[in-house]
Amino acid sequence: MRIGILTFHAAGNYGAFLQAYSLLSALNGLQDTEARIIDYVCPPIEENYLPEKYLKRKGNPVKNILLFLLRSSVMKQQNQMFAEARRRNYQYDAERVTRQTLEQLNYDFYIVGSDQVWNEELTNGDKVYYLDFVKDNSKKLSYAVSIGNDSEHPFSESVSALIQKFSAICLREQKTTEFMKHLFPDKEIHCCIDPVFLTSSQKWRKFSAPVKDTEKYILIFAMGNGKTADKMVDFGRQYAAENNCRILFLSDQEKWYKHRDLRHLVNITPEQFVWLIDHAEAVVTNSFHATAFSIILNKTFFVETAVKRNGRIYDLLDRFSLASQALKEGKKLTPETEAIHWELVNERIQHQKDAAFSYLNTILHGNNGRF
Repeated sequence: MRIGILTFHAAGNYGAFLQAYSLLSALNGLQDTEARIIDYVCPPIEENYLPEKYLKRKGNPVKNILLFLLRSSVMKQQNQMFAEARRRNYQYDAERVTRQTLEQLNYDFYIVGSDQVWNEELTNGDKVYYLDFVKDNSKKLSYAVSIGNDSEHPFSESVSALIQKFSAICLREQKTTEFMKHLFPDKEIHCCIDPVFLTSSQKWRKFSAPVKDTEKYILIFAMGNGKTADKMVDFGRQYAAENNCRILFLSDQEKWYKHRDLRHLVNITPEQFVWLIDHAEAVVTNSFHATAFSIILNKTFFVETAVKRNGRIYDLLDRFSLASQALKEGKKLTPETEAIHWELVNERIQHQKDAAFSYLNTILHGNNGRF
């Protein structure tokens, strides 16, 4: 059985890379399956990781040129690093397909997901992620798709019509799942955990690769450079001082001139990203997937929730009863520090992992591949 996966596999960030890798690995681990990443890249997603984006932005042209000059070298290095990581870890049938050549593909099933592939704000309404090019509706499946926003009307009529044609629909967030059940009352809507949880902590540790010169440290991983990210960094500074740790700072938008007192990490591979989380005394982040890996690897973590599209973070914390680890503008939402009961968390991971594999096996093998 040949399966094609459509997701943000080539986005230049760790979460997108690792969720795609984990779903690919999980599907290839099922009986009688051969999964491949479909090497289609959504133009708005690709453009967001190119330094030239600064030259196209509205606003002060001098500031935009300065940002381009300051970040261009690092962004190009980062893009090259991710390209090499994809060559090491992904399997394709053909490299870089286009909107025009998608119809030439021939898979037994197409799975869309995970990540925010149904967030039209990110994709600029790219219909590929609704499998509009697949003529056989029975082949259209999804896994742990995220919409990425809490809008009451996230879909246009044309997109709703395309989703209606899916043979199996699976969302990542519970709130979105309940909304979709109302939107499509005649469809069976499922909710499954992010693909990174489908790979065990032991396998992630085998996947990881070490970073040199890392004495006792906390890892601060920041998505973006806004004011709330700065407040999160301040919380990390305080936590590190109280626990006699150094700080390693990693950002998806590395700016060497910010937080100069911290040791900045650059050109970190996805394998090293997992290692850094696994070996940290604690992780301070505003990232959904850094939070997910902290949970998988049983690491003390604190996650900033005052971010755009924070519903997915709250959903993740709720799944494992870890609301005590939430920050808001650099402040803990629960003043007292509670010990994390990892044995209970791991039981919940296993329960949700079992449910996810049950869903995948059912849509691919059970009832002729249908619910």
